[in-house]
Amino acid sequence: MSETGAAIGREIKENIDELTDLSILRIGCSLAEYRCLLVDESNDERVISPLDTNRIGQIYLEGAGLFQCYYNNPKLTSRTRLIINDKEFFKTGDLARYNAKGELVYAGRIDFQIKIDDQQIEPAELEKTIIACCQNEISNCLVVKLSQDKDLLVAYVISNNSQLDTELIRNYCEDHLRKHMVPSYFIVLDKFPLDTNGKVDRKQLPLPLLSSNIQMQFVKADELLSSVVSKFDVCLPDRTVSKGNLSNA
Repeated sequence: MSETGAAIGREIKENIDELTDLSILRIGCSLAEYRCLLVDESNDERVISPLDTNRIGQIYLEGAGLFQCYYNNPKLTSRTRLIINDKEFFKTGDLARYNAKGELVYAGRIDFQIKIDDQQIEPAELEKTIIACCQNEISNCLVVKLSQDKDLLVAYVISNNSQLDTELIRNYCEDHLRKHMVPSYFIVLDKFPLDTNGKVDRKQLPLPLLSSNIQMQFVKADELLSSVVSKFDVCLPDRTVSKGNLSNA
């Protein structure tokens, strides 16, 4: 979200409850020297009105401070540029919606959108719901779809509690989400594996035990960096991860 962050300013409020509410990630309004549009690409690239607070769109930016092109990658440059009313806009890949004040509220990345049963799912909505279930025990969450099964969702939960009440989380999700949005598996980590840029390394996330009935697993982050073999093994590219503290869901 670096391009978006450079062109959009956020006024810090004194209300500590608002700042710590994980379901509200406000990123503010565009700075004076930039122009920001929220575009619904699923609807003929129509610009979303700030009065429409229910629709999610991609953030398009225009202004002198934006970079000119991707180095030695004209195809990527052309995919992320769009002319609107004779102005060249940059497609940031960041999703957002407007709140009642006309501010942008972050809704995830377009790269990580998920489609289940031909229905679009916003991972951020699932992740916020799971965190809200146990805010004192869950500090972060990441929901992904496994390539092995088009309808299989896995929730990676960050917590120091290896004995989280799986049924409580699942029931909470079923009460607050549509049926096809409820994750099939929950994997608890003490922290996410990171790449050299400090971002979550999704390739190193452990896979669930698809051949078993176990739907809750606990994995320590340091185990992701070793090749420990036990009776509970999950194969990852070029490595094997050992599981501990498994409990049935």
